Amino acid sequence: MEIIADHGKAVPITILTGFLGAGKGIVPQPKLPREEQQEQLTRDLEIDPKKYYPPDVYREPTTKLANPEVIDLIALAKVMGIDLTKFVPKK
Repeated sequence: MEIIADHGKAVPITILTGFLGAGKGIVPQPKLPREEQQEQLTRDLEIDPKKYYPPDVYREPTTKLANPEVIDLIALAKVMGIDLTKFVPKK
C-alpha cells in the first residue's frame, strides 16, 4: 500500500510505520524527545489548550507514545480521506 506524501511522491506505508498486517502498524518512537527538540522557553509560551478547546472536545495532549504504539491503518486512511479501494488488487 502506498500513500501520496506532501512532496507528491508515492511512499509505501511500511516506510512510515512498521506494518503488522491485518490493517495494523507501529508508529516508531521519535529519535529525539520534545525536550531535546525545543527550548524550554518555547514550551513555556504554549497556550493552555483548555482555553481554546470546548470542554467536550478537550483531551490531555499526548506527549509520549506507548512503546510500541499500534495504530489502525485502515481507520487512519479513512480519517485522511484515502480511498483504500484503489489499492485492492483486481481479480
